[in-house]
Amino acid sequence: MIDNILSVATQVLILFILISVGVVCRKIKLLDDRSVSGMANLVLYVVTPANIIVAFHREFRVELLKGLLLSFLAAFLTFGAAAIIAKFLIREKDEDKRAVLRFAGSLPNAGYMGIPLQTALLGDIGVFYCAAYIGMFHMYTWSYGVQLLDKEKSGIHIRKILLSPCIIAIFIGLLLFFLPFELPSIVLSPIKSLAALATPVPMIIIGYYLAGSSLKSIFGNPGIYVAASIKMIISPIIALVICYVLGFDRTMAVSCLIATSASSAAMTTMLATKFGRDAELSAGMVSFTTIAAIVTMPVFIAIAGMLG
Repeated sequence: MIDNILSVATQVLILFILISVGVVCRKIKLLDDRSVSGMANLVLYVVTPANIIVAFHREFRVELLKGLLLSFLAAFLTFGAAAIIAKFLIREKDEDKRAVLRFAGSLPNAGYMGIPLQTALLGDIGVFYCAAYIGMFHMYTWSYGVQLLDKEKSGIHIRKILLSPCIIAIFIGLLLFFLPFELPSIVLSPIKSLAALATPVPMIIIGYYLAGSSLKSIFGNPGIYVAASIKMIISPIIALVICYVLGFDRTMAVSCLIATSASSAAMTTMLATKFGRDAELSAGMVSFTTIAAIVTMPVFIAIAGMLG
């Protein structure tokens, strides 16, 4: 187990070195909010979908389909259980702070932080299973998340769920997976090149926002520790139990724990800003859980590696 922890910790440390690049870029003013916003859009609309398509571009096998469906089920159960626990444990009096902490305590950074680790530890098969968690994340975000954060309670955004770039990429990927068809090299090669950006670019973005966070906002609010405990400890434990009950093999279990033990979703800050909630607290929560991940992720991923 020690070897597994060291192996995962090494990969997480590599990611934090990339994060430090983002920190330095902000400190020396090489990047600003506008350029980083553009980079985030690049990751959301181009890089992550490209990564998902590459992951699904493989020969159809029944066991892979079964694993993907089980991953969808595990994501649904894990995110749902975390949301219920967050509702009961996070009792912040301020409505804006309460909404942000409940959202941040429920949903992981399965894309930005998850995909680079999936690629490093498992390769394309990890991204293949991770697509289930990304898809479920967007379903929760534009239903539960919007209901939680939207002050006007405008309802579930079915259109935004279906038109999410990652959901569209999953549909395209499923077609490639089910049909006896391979993309020509002239098309697949540039898609793979774009997918290769899934590791460095998101980490630089996280580093940029980490450098701009207020230490007071991170460590001064007791609620942030409750939400972080749900996200970084309770949620991964739930995921481990679900992996065991559903009979996940080692690869599926590791992929599940990479996705579920990642830091709070970067989408927390985007939606908090959009709906006029506490954006500073959301950035602090994302930053705090990103720092905590260097300790908690290797442990849970190593335990998952012993399953199956």
